[in-house]
Amino acid sequence: MTPTLQPERRKRSSDPLKIARLKEKINNEAYLQTAIQRLAQVVSNEYVGLGNGGLYDERKWDGRQ
Repeated sequence: MTPTLQPERRKRSSDPLKIARLKEKINNEAYLQTAIQRLAQVVSNEYVGLGNGGLYDERKWDGRQ
């Protein structure tokens, strides 16, 4: 019998300060619009094949603030 690989489990964070900050962000209309726009850009780039490197490659983009 072949053993099955178990996915690595991440420790769940229940930091009240972190949760409060996330709640503030999701209630901010400008933040939501920016997040939706960014998500659409990433999906579009991957769909048309631009996700294989270059300036806007989401998988390699470091240094976000």
